[in-house]
Amino acid sequence: MTVIIVEHNLVYQKELCSLIESLGHDIIYRTQKLNEGINLMIKRKPHVAIISLPFKAMMRGRKNWNTLNLLDTPIVFLTVKSSKEEYESIKRIKHFALLSKPITAYELEQTMKLLTSHRTNGRLHPTNLPDSSIDAFVYLRQGDSFYRQMVKNILFIRSQGNYLLVTTDKQTIRIRKTLQGFSRELPKSQFAQVHRSVILNLSMVDEVLWSEGIVKVGSTTLPFSRKGRKILKDRLTFI
Repeated sequence: MTVIIVEHNLVYQKELCSLIESLGHDIIYRTQKLNEGINLMIKRKPHVAIISLPFKAMMRGRKNWNTLNLLDTPIVFLTVKSSKEEYESIKRIKHFALLSKPITAYELEQTMKLLTSHRTNGRLHPTNLPDSSIDAFVYLRQGDSFYRQMVKNILFIRSQGNYLLVTTDKQTIRIRKTLQGFSRELPKSQFAQVHRSVILNLSMVDEVLWSEGIVKVGSTTLPFSRKGRKILKDRLTFI
């Protein structure tokens, strides 16, 4: 895979190059300037471009930003902390992913593969991953920031009025979204809505109590409906 790197920090640029080369990819150009990187993307047409610049610096070059929106090159943006403004601007790019530093070789490799392999309808969002991928992730908003959450670590989601409580293996996050809308972002092979207010990660179910109409995930009990009962019987293996 051929890669162009735009990174303003020379020390990190060198580290990034070493990381990418260790994965067996070819770096055809690296620069500190966004306009140089864009010109090379147009001429050399790399498989992937990696851009790691302060967001304010990118936004100052409006012409460059508009050009990025027109490019067909998949772009991995690296950031220290993503804000709502940053995400809203970046998501206009045709094929993109947004990773938070520090990154690992594994997550960079998986992200690059997904970007180059799964372009759908001219646009690929970080959440539009293959249904069977255990490496899928979603962005959850907390305040003015968006944080990446590995889908496989989500235990269950419960609705609470106009909000959702997303419970992971480490914490519960409150976000403003509908249950139906959030379910569209999850792999159907792994998750199922078993109640009007509950989505379950089926691989995390510890116990099913049919007579009581509840399932247990760790120490938490959750209800399932008549339709949810059928889903559980169809989707889980009982011996």
